[in-house]
Amino acid sequence: MKRLVIGIVIGVLVVIVIGFVVTINQPADTNYTLPSYVKSITFYDKGQVKPVGYTEGLSDLLILTLQSVNIQAKCVLTQDDVNRLKANGKLVELVFSKPVDITIAQWVKPEDRSYIPTNESGYRVLKDVETVIFVLEGDLKGHILTLGKSEFYSCWAILRNGSIDKSWTSAVLKNLGGC
Repeated sequence: MKRLVIGIVIGVLVVIVIGFVVTINQPADTNYTLPSYVKSITFYDKGQVKPVGYTEGLSDLLILTLQSVNIQAKCVLTQDDVNRLKANGKLVELVFSKPVDITIAQWVKPEDRSYIPTNESGYRVLKDVETVIFVLEGDLKGHILTLGKSEFYSCWAILRNGSIDKSWTSAVLKNLGGC
């Protein structure tokens, strides 16, 4: 019951944040900068590279989406796999200034916490995340890939009502606006 209530609260918060995020096409002379913990945000559109560091609110939306992840998908990708995704689909790459620990919405059973990192409430912590790929269109749409100190990307997703939630992809694309 407690997990259900927490899941509902997280879902409502994500919907509220996504509902208030608007597309902002800021002029080139704006003073907006990325948060200090974000090194870069890049949009890949079927092989075209488009830096989007000037888009206010995008980094917050991406972090909230990452924190909403609640299931590990059954895939592991290499850099070559990710390069193919960049060439054939739409995705956003978020690179952190230094590795960060991210608490996600996946609750871990007490008996599994000895080998899965969790916070004090039992929610999974992704350790030393350096890069996050948000797959917006193409193969693996709706998946979120994380890269830490290993050479492989882990696959994650947001599970809602028994299937992968892809609704966040529209909010990110809307926020990208004129990219």
